[in-house]
Amino acid sequence: MALPKISAPLFDAVVPSTKQTIRLRPFLVKEEKILLLAAEADTEREGLLAIKQVVNNCIMEEGFDIDQLTLFDLEYLFIVLRARSVNNIVEMKVTDEEDGQEHKVMIDLDAVQIDVPKETTYDVQLADDVILRIKYPTLKTFETFPDNATAEQILESVVYGILDCIFVGDEMTSFEGQPEEEIREFLDHLPMKANQDITKFTDNFPTVYYDAKYKNSLGNEKVISLRGLQDFFM
Repeated sequence: MALPKISAPLFDAVVPSTKQTIRLRPFLVKEEKILLLAAEADTEREGLLAIKQVVNNCIMEEGFDIDQLTLFDLEYLFIVLRARSVNNIVEMKVTDEEDGQEHKVMIDLDAVQIDVPKETTYDVQLADDVILRIKYPTLKTFETFPDNATAEQILESVVYGILDCIFVGDEMTSFEGQPEEEIREFLDHLPMKANQDITKFTDNFPTVYYDAKYKNSLGNEKVISLRGLQDFFM
């Protein structure tokens, strides 16, 4: 008699950047092994690739292209998967600066949200009839970083990744497929105000967040603000 295959229950989740509802299954032992191997490798890039592989394995939506997800999409979907696959409650220990003691903090993954900066601008005015449209970079931008990439190289790749298209009057030109040399020259000739707008955009990408509360031994309520996936699973 052949060993039985256990079917996993499916559930729905919403992709934050597009509001698309997709179907997923919980991650299994084979996905847990992927995460353990990535943790042993101890590099951010391998960690990102492992999380991407786990999420991709669990997406049951036919034709879904995970490479089109943003980084905060991936973070959010992974937290949703962790809550459905293991437990929605994560226990964390923190040392309180006021009383010097260690305290347990309970995190409800079901209550994690996306911190989207207010007044985000996607259209950058370059001239009276010239508008640069920017976007949140997809996963491809972040997974191409070598492990020894400098901060300057990472920033350059991120800036390339946010360029969507440019409008000159009614004519639109996409940055996709444009030679890197031409893009670099274009960026070098941007007005300073436009460069400031781009820097503000890259410095304030959305991320997952949760404010965890606890009371120290002195009876004072404290708040631990978690921002980004690493804060949740330190």
